[in-house]
Amino acid sequence: MILQTDTISLTLQGNRLLNDIALEVRPGEVLGLIGPNGAGKSTLLRVMAGLLRPDTGCVFLDGRDLFTMPPEERGRHLAYLPQEAPASIGMSVRDVVALGRLPHRRTASAQQDAAAVRQALDAVGMSAFADRSSASLSGGERARILLARALAVQAPVMLADEPVAALDPAQALTVMNLFGQYAAQGQAVAVVLHDLALAARFCTRIAVLSEGRLVGIGTPAEVLTDALFAEVYGVAVRRCGEVAVPWSLVASTRRP
Repeated sequence: MILQTDTISLTLQGNRLLNDIALEVRPGEVLGLIGPNGAGKSTLLRVMAGLLRPDTGCVFLDGRDLFTMPPEERGRHLAYLPQEAPASIGMSVRDVVALGRLPHRRTASAQQDAAAVRQALDAVGMSAFADRSSASLSGGERARILLARALAVQAPVMLADEPVAALDPAQALTVMNLFGQYAAQGQAVAVVLHDLALAARFCTRIAVLSEGRLVGIGTPAEVLTDALFAEVYGVAVRRCGEVAVPWSLVASTRRP
């Protein structure tokens, strides 16, 4: 399935958050959404998930208007992983992950639901925690459980908002590898990232937002240029030769 935004714009409380953004997330790819704080990345992801309706423009899922789809059907096609989620007080880890199966309650058997939950827990390395209270988990463990909940949906499109922000380097690599595997199976993945090294290494394409506008989109090599670092992030870079991430940030180009 292809998820497409058609020149969407959004204003909330008098603030223009998104301005004429057109892009698509394709099957078999990991699309990274990058940009400075306040650029509109999380807002864009929420619009793409059908959680915020744009003022103008449309969101299409395989050619269908996303906002005309019944919520349960939309929930089967789109898995959304937010930055934060309400605390699941008193719920076991298994039950939290099982929430991802709610859109399938009329279409899947109990056996299919249980298998999806087991697979999701195993994918994030949390099977041993299944019977623990979710309230006892660390921040990084909670992040992995929320990812498992999204994986349990088994949707053709995955939208993840800063999924590695609370993870240590090894777990961040594991999660990004998972997204790569998910895409290799034919699913479409869009992920908000601040770690540009991870974006360069794992993303098929990168979309760059700045002040609510899409200012660049393409492969990591096409997008992560010296000019972009200076214009969008206000930093200079030092090139380090032919390595996976051939640059390092060396100085701010903006005044305090």
